[in-house]
Amino acid sequence: MTLLAAVPLKIHSGDDNYGVLFDYGVAALFGFSSIEEAKFLNDIKV
Repeated sequence: MTLLAAVPLKIHSGDDNYGVLFDYGVAALFGFSSIEEAKFLNDIKV
């Protein structure tokens, strides 16, 4: 059995902002303003 997101990808952006990206398509963002959040999500789209 494989655990989903056993080791999620953590990305720091700026001083207090970071995001955690999971294998199954979820992004948890912390410390972003709404404008920064929209730009971050747009930049990581495939």
